[in-house]
Amino acid sequence: MNGKVYAYVSDIVKSKSGYNILFYDFPGCVSAGKTLEETIKNGKMALQMHIEGMIEDKEKIPKPSSLEKIIKEDKDIKPEIRILIELEKLLPIKKH
Repeated sequence: MNGKVYAYVSDIVKSKSGYNILFYDFPGCVSAGKTLEETIKNGKMALQMHIEGMIEDKEKIPKPSSLEKIIKEDKDIKPEIRILIELEKLLPIKKH
């Protein structure tokens, strides 16, 4: 790891069985949990695995979007909670 930490915005929404977590910069990356704590933990693991898969497939890792950009572009999304998930990555990030 290069030691640099990247923070990705995630949205947590209530579901019938608990919560779902989605990532703005990684549309196919989702996870869930019965509690908020479990959802955040599962979300971080899902994001790490998603990025590892992208690295294996030689895909570029997106630069974290700013919260301001997300709020401006995703006016229809109303998450219960919006948090940052911090990760370290191996490869340079893709420029927007």
